[in-house]
Amino acid sequence: MKPSLSKLVAILGGTIIGAIHAIANDELPTVAIGFLDLTEDVRYDDWGIHPVDIRSATAIVDRRAYAGAQLAIHELEQFTRIAKAYFSLERHSLANATEMVETIIQMRDNGSHFFLLDAPGKVISEVARLTEGENVYLFNTTSISDELRNDLCQKHLFHIAASRAMRTDALAQYLIERKWNKVLVLRGPLRADALMTSAFERSAIQFGLKIVGTRDFVLGNDPRARDQNDLDFLTGDKRYDAVFVADSDGEFALSVPYATRKTAAVLGAAGIIPRVWHWTYLRHGAPQVHG
Repeated sequence: MKPSLSKLVAILGGTIIGAIHAIANDELPTVAIGFLDLTEDVRYDDWGIHPVDIRSATAIVDRRAYAGAQLAIHELEQFTRIAKAYFSLERHSLANATEMVETIIQMRDNGSHFFLLDAPGKVISEVARLTEGENVYLFNTTSISDELRNDLCQKHLFHIAASRAMRTDALAQYLIERKWNKVLVLRGPLRADALMTSAFERSAIQFGLKIVGTRDFVLGNDPRARDQNDLDFLTGDKRYDAVFVADSDGEFALSVPYATRKTAAVLGAAGIIPRVWHWTYLRHGAPQVHG
C-alpha cells in the first residue's frame, strides 16, 4: 500500500524539524585566542603620558592593546556560522618571557594555537625563540622593533604593529611629496633615539632625501650646554626644509615646533608624527573602531 501524500508530508516535515533541532543543539567548537601582556610594562607607566596627550581618564586606562583585541572578538561573532566555530579571548598578565612561554605551552596543550603578544621587543624575541617548533602562532601587537622583522625574525611570529622603518618610510614619502628634501636631524641621548635616527637615515637614502646634519640634544637649561639644549644653536647655521626629532621620551620634542631658527616643518616625535591610528581618521573602517 502506498503511503498517502499527507503521511509523506508529515514524515518529511518531521525529518526536517528533527535535523534543524539536531543542528541547533550541535555545539560548535570554541577557538580560544590567548592575549599575553606584562603586569609591569614601562611603556604604559602613567609618568610616560604627557599632559598634552591626556584626553580623559579612559585614555589612560585603555592604552594597552587588550581593548582592541576585545573589539576584534566582538566583531568575529557575526562570522560564527561561516567559520563554524566560536571565538574567545583568554588574557594572561605575566611577569616575564619565561612565564609567557609556560602559559603558551599550557594553552597549546589545551588546544589553543594563536597568541597575541603585547610586550616590548626583547620579551617578544625571547618568547618567539623559546616557542620555535611548538606549533603556535604569535602576533606582535605593539612592538615597533625593526630587529624583530630582520635579524630576530621567526617564521611563526607575525606583526600587527608598524615598525620604526615603516613609520620613517611614511615620513620620508610625505617629505618627498611636499618637496621638503633637505632635513636636519635632532637626536636624543637614548638608545631608542639612535634606533629611530638610523631608521630615518635608511628611509632618507631609499626615497632620496638629503640629511644636512645630525645634532645631539640634551634636555635642560644649563647655559654651559646651550649648543645642545638651545634650539637657536641646534637649528642654526644650516639650510633645511624640515627638522626630524628623534626623542623617544618626547619631552624635548614638545618645544621644537615653531622654535627652529628657520621656518621649517617639524616631524618625528613632534609636529608631523607617524601613527598607526588616530581618533580623527575616517577611512578603512576606522569609524566603527572609534565607536
